Amino acid sequence: MPETVLVSSLMALLAAVVSAIMAAAPAMGPRDRFFGVIVEPGFESGAFARRTVRAYRWMFLGIGVAFVSAFLLPLLGSAPIDLITPVALLFTVAMVAPYVWAHRRTLRQVKPTPAGEAAAADSRHWKLGIVYFNPSDPRVDVPKNFGVGSTLNFARGTSWLVISIPLFFAGLILLVVALVT
Repeated sequence: MPETVLVSSLMALLAAVVSAIMAAAPAMGPRDRFFGVIVEPGFESGAFARRTVRAYRWMFLGIGVAFVSAFLLPLLGSAPIDLITPVALLFTVAMVAPYVWAHRRTLRQVKPTPAGEAAAADSRHWKLGIVYFNPSDPRVDVPKNFGVGSTLNFARGTSWLVISIPLFFAGLILLVVALVT
């Protein structure tokens, strides 16, 4: 039972923190982009942008409340701890959905503008607006399309190596633990 309380509490806390950070995400990142789409200066202060951000934040509020509640159910004894992993995977997918919705909605809105033409040219290298894949770009590490930081150019073999090494060691650790127990 103590493990159940710890796991459920940590997952609920993580869900709350991730939801809060993602809800604040439209205010982060380069100012010439709105949900990863290149836009004209001042676009984010327009009525369309305000409505999109408001809907995006309400989505994350709903997702956050739903998943924090789901992670706390084992504490009440009304759900088995075995549901934590599927709920966590569903939470991960649910975190991406509002961004993809806002990205596509914004791309449709700005298409007829000069910035929209640049956005369309740039967006063909961004899969779902979050995965960068450009074989003609020699960089492995590229600035994120949305938010703060950088991401990998998945058209480069080095990027796959960067991802596979930690996954290999994580799998090795899991294998050792499974063999020892």
